[in-house]
Parts: sequence; structure tokens; C-alpha cells
Amino acid sequence: MDNSLSLSVEVPEKLMTTLELSNVLHVSLTTVKTTVKKLGRVLGSVKKNNQGGYLFTEKQSTLIKQEIQKHHNLANRQIDNVSTELEENQTIANAMAILQRRSIELQQQLENKNKQIEELTPDAESWRAFAESDGTFSATNVAKLLKIKRDDILQFLEIKKYIMRERHDNPDKKGKYQATALGIDLGYVKNYLYTKDNFSCVQFHITPKGMQKIEKAFCNKGFTPEQQKKINALCAAAEKNMKPSLIGKAE
Repeated sequence: MDNSLSLSVEVPEKLMTTLELSNVLHVSLTTVKTTVKKLGRVLGSVKKNNQGGYLFTEKQSTLIKQEIQKHHNLANRQIDNVSTELEENQTIANAMAILQRRSIELQQQLENKNKQIEELTPDAESWRAFAESDGTFSATNVAKLLKIKRDDILQFLEIKKYIMRERHDNPDKKGKYQATALGIDLGYVKNYLYTKDNFSCVQFHITPKGMQKIEKAFCNKGFTPEQQKKINALCAAAEKNMKPSLIGKAE
């Protein structure tokens, strides 16, 4: 025999009469009744009270309000300031969904930014000894750090049109390398004025971004030095046959 006692309390749904709805929405009874007829099956089953009037649920009241709002020729627009609990809850839910979506987007942007920083920012401990005071690097130091030939770096940068030799007064001598406008604009190299005693000249340094560019070109492909040399030669030949664009040779 089951001696357990089960109790359940059902909270009655709040209903609103036609008169109450018209007062809340600040419209006439006729407007409410006309709207009810117009909506028809959309409202579903509408209850009636003992006086023969309608009794609307909160959902039905919201549908009626939204339908009345579509008519912009109403003289009294106070209805725009009336919100049902259902609408308020939906507004809050929508706002929370937007905030959550935006939070996910910002988190993704932050992760992407951190990934870019990791790729472009050199390891401070291993690079500090090679960096100049302004955070750039000479071609010699980049060659030491990446364990590749300095001449290969210079050839690579010259092929890419990131550096070029200045014209020397003596035709039998080669001018010093300088950063080109293309290399500077891309952020791979920069020029600085070197001065010693009474001698001054313009020289170039490689930026951390330029060092990453060189490292990817020489150290991340798994090629042997001999294979890399052949690849560099092929790239040099291809560069000569390329047509220059508005910003220089193609990457």
C-alpha cells in the first residue's frame, strides 16, 4: 500500500480582460477587439469571462500589442512605452545572447593577436645579445643567430628588393647596402646614420619582423644547405623575369 502523499500546487496563469488590456495599451476597446478578430487563429484559443468579454494570456496580450504597434496612424503612441513581462524577458535574453557572442568574438580576436605576437616577437633571452640599442639587428648578427651565411642573407634581401647598393663615386668599388622604400614600408629593414670620427654613411639594419622573414625563408623548410642554395638560385632567376608592380617585386 502506498502511503506517500503527493502534493502539487499549480500557479494560475495571469489573465487580462479586454478593458484592462485597452487601458494598459492606451487604446480603445474597439481597437483591441478589431485586432483580436484580425489575428484570429494566431492568438489560438481565447478564453471568455462571465460577462462575455475576452480573457487574454500574457502571450496573447503581447501578440495583440505588437499587431497594434504596426499601425503608425494611431493618434496615441503611448503603446510604444508599454512592455509586457514576456517582451522584457525576451529583450534580456537577446541582450545576453549578443553579449555572449561578442565575448566569444573578442576572445577569438585576443587569441589570434597573441598568436601573431608569438610569431613576430623574437625570444628575448636568445636574441638580446645580438640586438642593437634600438632593437634591430645587423646582417652579421642575424647570420650568427640563425647560423647561416651573411652573404646569403644579403642576396636574399637584395633579390626581394628590400635593400640595394648605393652608387659609389669610384666605379671600381661597390657602394654600401641601404634599405629600400619597399623594405622599410614592409617593416623588414630600416636605415640609420653611422658616424665614426669624421666619417658618416647610411647603413641598414634588420628589424625583428625582417629577421622572422629571413628565418622562415632559410630555416623552416627542412632543406639541406645545398638544396637551399639551388632554391635561392631559382628564386633569383625568377625575380629577374618578373615584371615590377606598383610596390616593387612580388613577394
